[in-house]
Formats: sequence, structure tokens, C-alpha cells
Amino acid sequence: MVRIALILYCCTGIAFSQSINIPALKPSVVPFTPVKDQYLSATCWSFSSTSLLESELIRMGKGETDISEMFIARHSMMRKIKRHLQLKGGNFFTPGGSFMMPFG
Repeated sequence: MVRIALILYCCTGIAFSQSINIPALKPSVVPFTPVKDQYLSATCWSFSSTSLLESELIRMGKGETDISEMFIARHSMMRKIKRHLQLKGGNFFTPGGSFMMPFG
């Protein structure tokens, strides 16, 4: 036990006695949109997707844009309803969804 403590003391003493020159990096501030509350709407997929699009628009220098999450969720839900009726209820109809061709 004493040997382990002595080895650790020697190794750490040597490591801390040598100076390491690490260049200081300035932290970068990435612009982002404010946090939005989805409450109980089960549309987290729409909120996350539009947040990604809004952040990319800011990154590309297009300015801050507020894209409607509910517009995309509504059109996606209409597509799901149409599909549900076409299959005469033979599919699962859930409030969740995906950001996949909401206008098709």
C-alpha cells in the first residue's frame, strides 16, 4: 500500500511539475431560437424538426424565422387521417408523427 502511494505521489509530482502549453480557445456562441412549449400536444417531432430548420436558417445568415410547428403537424395529421380512411381503420392512428412529406 505504501508503494502504491509512493508511486502515485512521484508520478503526479512529475506530471504537475512539467508545464503544458495548451492554447486557450475562445468559446463560440451559436445563435439559437427560444425554447417553445409544446404542452400536451404530442408533437415533439414537429417542434424538434422546425427548431432544426430555424437554427439552420440562422446559421446560414437568413435571419431569425419563426416556423409554425402546428401548421406542419396539422398537415401531417390530415395526411394520416386520409390514409386511415383509405385503409378503413386498418392502420394505427396515433397523435405522434414524423417530419416526412407533410404536404404530399
